[in-house]
Amino acid sequence: MDFYLINHLMKGLDSSAWFTCLAPETLVEKYTEYAHGNHFNTRYVVLDETQRPENVQVFDETVLLEEFLAYLEDTCKAADAANEPVFVAVFGHGESDDLGIEIGRAADGSEPLLLKSAVQAILDKFPSLSLSIMFTSCYSGGWTTHLKISALTAASHDKFSESWPAPVSVGRVTGSIFTSAVIDMLQQDDIAAGVKEEAVTYQQFAESIKATVLLLDKVGDRHGVSFSAQDDEWEQEHHRRTGIPAAHYRDKLLELRILPSTDKTESAHGDRTSDEQSEMWGQQRIGGAPPARFGPSVRRRPGGSTRGVQRCVAKKAWDYLNAKPGRDTLACHHHVHRLARKCLSSPCTMEELEDLDSCLDYRVKAMETAQAVVRVMGIGSFQQPRFFDYEEWTDSHGGVLKEYYHLAYRAVLDGRFLPKPLRGEGRAINKQTQYVAAALVEQRLTVVELASKISLAVSCKHSLTSFQATWHASSGTQGPAVKLRR
Repeated sequence: MDFYLINHLMKGLDSSAWFTCLAPETLVEKYTEYAHGNHFNTRYVVLDETQRPENVQVFDETVLLEEFLAYLEDTCKAADAANEPVFVAVFGHGESDDLGIEIGRAADGSEPLLLKSAVQAILDKFPSLSLSIMFTSCYSGGWTTHLKISALTAASHDKFSESWPAPVSVGRVTGSIFTSAVIDMLQQDDIAAGVKEEAVTYQQFAESIKATVLLLDKVGDRHGVSFSAQDDEWEQEHHRRTGIPAAHYRDKLLELRILPSTDKTESAHGDRTSDEQSEMWGQQRIGGAPPARFGPSVRRRPGGSTRGVQRCVAKKAWDYLNAKPGRDTLACHHHVHRLARKCLSSPCTMEELEDLDSCLDYRVKAMETAQAVVRVMGIGSFQQPRFFDYEEWTDSHGGVLKEYYHLAYRAVLDGRFLPKPLRGEGRAINKQTQYVAAALVEQRLTVVELASKISLAVSCKHSLTSFQATWHASSGTQGPAVKLRR
């Protein structure tokens, strides 16, 4: 969705190319239209039967990353010779371990990653090149360090990116809040205003985007929006620094068909741009007791009907949503939380139930493994995983332990002893990593003691893997109607 909004705004500006593995025609046929923005306010239709993108090249998903990198190198070579900046926008899921961005899909079903090393290899060939990259990905803040580019990122190195909430009538999120903030700032700097003012620096541009995120979202300070400036040139005029062309962006935006705001009762979480609705939108737990038809006795009852399977999976969904999983708008939760809420409120297909069941299995397994890791490390007094909320924990600890937490978080990631989802188990979550890192921080360990705890967990990795396998096997006995169909 962000892809098509930025594509429209850049239409007719200089030379550009857009790479994807999903044909716009296919998306229109399946979804009819894509609208970007907060559905409680104005949304812009960026793709439908009449609104089509320009310069979009559709590649097979197995070669998309290869084709993109080849084009990027050719573009950088030409720009370097002409002493022109290069602006790149990357839209894909971010990965926590190597901070890579998923681009396409390999023949074996895995996701090829755009890595910092691949971009650095291109930069090494053109050391004087000015390159800026905008990311809407989770963990993209990791691209602001140890890489000679100007990076505009939607999330810090340890956080998921956030999207506008999904209208019930649409069932999918409606674009990145970060992208909306960037577009808002470009409109304010619109040359169509005809007023000659002092040039806006890249520093001012970045700070204004951060401020706009806070205006758009009452919890915008939790996004971790991050920037870096190539060669530390923060005072350079922002169009020159980023390579984003100066244009009449407001006029271009108004070329798009506008959808009016929806009734606020349509969403379970409300409009987070207001104080009153902010708390409602961030609240994920269902509350109360599970309805009797979702009780544990029903959960263990075998049977192959879709209705019977839904009763089994609904109990899992209710338990999961009441265990502080995080906001629906976090990128890793879009699909799973939508299905979980649907499972509790309306009929699902067997395919949806099997999909949700697998995703919930991974998420529960991940947190059970995290608790096992904490025990292996000899930490016995930390709270149970289902009661752990990272944002509540950070609020209670203030900023004093922030640097140490990031050190612990990275050490846990580098240890690679926590489970990743298998194929069919959905997107990876990071609550288990946050949980272990927070438990370590609570111990007030020295750096040497921290390393010792991590080494202990790594040395027990085989036992943890066996625990995960045992847990997964035992979970299969609790929902036989689902498991037998796989």
